[in-house]
Amino acid sequence: DQVEIFSSGTPTLEALNVHEIIDYVINIAKSGIAKSVHFKRLYDPSLPPVLAHRELLVQLLLNLVKNAAEALQD
Repeated sequence: DQVEIFSSGTPTLEALNVHEIIDYVINIAKSGIAKSVHFKRLYDPSLPPVLAHRELLVQLLLNLVKNAAEALQD
């Protein structure tokens, strides 16, 4: 599915609230790949929306959280 995003040309970008995306990723991670990780949320409320493809941004952040959680296990 992810390859199809690029095969149809440039991914569709939209203005996204990065805080909402990060909260969404944390909730997913806490139910699986990072069950034992404590997340500390220190957001800058003045951050403007980011122009991104939602699914790709979520996947990117999930990969970062997964890598960090695996590193903490070692």
